[in-house]
Amino acid sequence: MLDMKRFVNVLGLRASGFVSGAERLPALRIPALIMLDINGYKHFVVLKMATRDTVYVADPALGNRAIPMPEFTRQWNGVLLAVAGPGYRPQGLCASFPARCPRGS
Repeated sequence: MLDMKRFVNVLGLRASGFVSGAERLPALRIPALIMLDINGYKHFVVLKMATRDTVYVADPALGNRAIPMPEFTRQWNGVLLAVAGPGYRPQGLCASFPARCPRGS
């Protein structure tokens, strides 16, 4: 994920990596990249939004999906990469989603 962060920075976008629990995802206000492990197949998806019970992702392999929170927590490693364009004002993204940043973010 660090390589993706560096790449989007080269494109002029801002990216921040976070480690968090799934219960904090409903507070996230912008899409983020995450990695899921589905039966040993690890791949990146776009986290579109989350509620207390369901996580909505855009999955390049399986399409748009609504994943029940218990299933999602078994598949997700707890790391996300939030990306924003140059004109984006965070409006408290980090303040409302204070999580530990993984090394290199």
